[in-house]
Amino acid sequence: MLTYANHLGLYAEETGPSGEALGNFPQAGVKGHNGAHVCFGQSSYLGVATANWVAALKSSDSLERRLAAHALAEIGRTAREAVPALTETLQDSESFVRIWAAAALARVQPENGDAIPALVAGMRDEIYFVRTLAAWHLARLGPQHPGIEAVVPELHERLNDNDPSVRAEALVALGNLAGKGAPAAELKSLSAHR
Repeated sequence: MLTYANHLGLYAEETGPSGEALGNFPQAGVKGHNGAHVCFGQSSYLGVATANWVAALKSSDSLERRLAAHALAEIGRTAREAVPALTETLQDSESFVRIWAAAALARVQPENGDAIPALVAGMRDEIYFVRTLAAWHLARLGPQHPGIEAVVPELHERLNDNDPSVRAEALVALGNLAGKGAPAAELKSLSAHR
């Protein structure tokens, strides 16, 4: 298990033996023999417990709902109690909230079959920022994520998107999902796709 803290030392990202993200944890535990921080009590993000982030998914403020989805993604697999609420949030009235909920669901419960299709649907949204965000989240999931191979054709389609930021994120995602990142030369060629 690999653990590292952010630049402020407020939380630690933990990664499992096969590279899967286990989530972020506050630095309120004891340091184990392998350098990992062992935290006691509830999983939390920025000192807010998982249950409170789940409740925030019901907020009338779309930005609060988006932040809640982000927080649950950062908590990762230990936020399993959030799966029903995240699944419900895939139907949110705001497309950007749906994308963040799908990304959180993919990190909290990678084997969940609803996350990838929701992110793919986001790449077809009428709002360019939502399409960009969906491709960005798909890139973060990585080549080992269950079902990720299904997004490759849609990412290839996004290389012809009318928005350059969507094309750029699709190219980066394709590179990341190939396991090698996006080569700089390919990024420079984006202007050819206009």
